[in-house]
Amino acid sequence: MTQDPRTQEVDAPVEEWGAERLRAAIEHGSRADWDRMCLALETDPRGKVAGELEDVLAVTWPSAAAETLRRVGLSALAHAEAMERGELAAQLQGIFAGTGLSITRFAERLGVTEARASTYLGGTEVPPADLMARAAGLAG
Repeated sequence: MTQDPRTQEVDAPVEEWGAERLRAAIEHGSRADWDRMCLALETDPRGKVAGELEDVLAVTWPSAAAETLRRVGLSALAHAEAMERGELAAQLQGIFAGTGLSITRFAERLGVTEARASTYLGGTEVPPADLMARAAGLAG
């Protein structure tokens, strides 16, 4: 016998709720339920809850709770991507500093323009994996 998702154990981690419980929480839940879902999105914007919520939100009737969860998910993902760009930029900056090359020469050795190298070093764009490998080769 299946249990009504709205009556499932409320103390269960959001990661264990599943799509039906998530949908029930969006449509009939409390602020506490929505806060827990937001926290799960912020903690792991590419995780299980994020994926299940994306599917659920695609078929859920528009509501303030659904819109808030969409926004939190997008914001968390944007934040994660910015952090990743920053981490890659820091790695590339460390390699650049260790080479002793000018930015012009460093860019030439990477096979990119100086402007493009600057966007990678500044973290505004994500360098491709092959460029990171070339950069690591420059470091020795």
